[in-house]
Amino acid sequence: MTYYERINEMKNTIALDLENAREAYFKTEAELASLIGDYIKGAQVESKAFGTGKVINAQGTTLENLIVDIAFATSVKRFALIHIMSNNFIKFADIFEIGDAWDEALSLHTQLT
Repeated sequence: MTYYERINEMKNTIALDLENAREAYFKTEAELASLIGDYIKGAQVESKAFGTGKVINAQGTTLENLIVDIAFATSVKRFALIHIMSNNFIKFADIFEIGDAWDEALSLHTQLT
């Protein structure tokens, strides 16, 4: 199943009501963060300060706290994915494909919050 199909499945199956809202939110956010984290592992990035790098790890329980480790030629740096997606300091080499995945995930995240 593709990331897009999984996100759509989450959108269609989430049920938030007073009894389960907190648990459903955290469960869905964790799945979403894991999905996007797995999707971007291995992706190439371009940084104005550090040059070309590669995403080697992603961890977090929500899109807002998803942290990525990027290996550059001389060091490994950590960044919040949400900040990478909204700045010009670091950009994914394949921003269109990754941007589409991010937009879908952010749409569900916004719906949840």
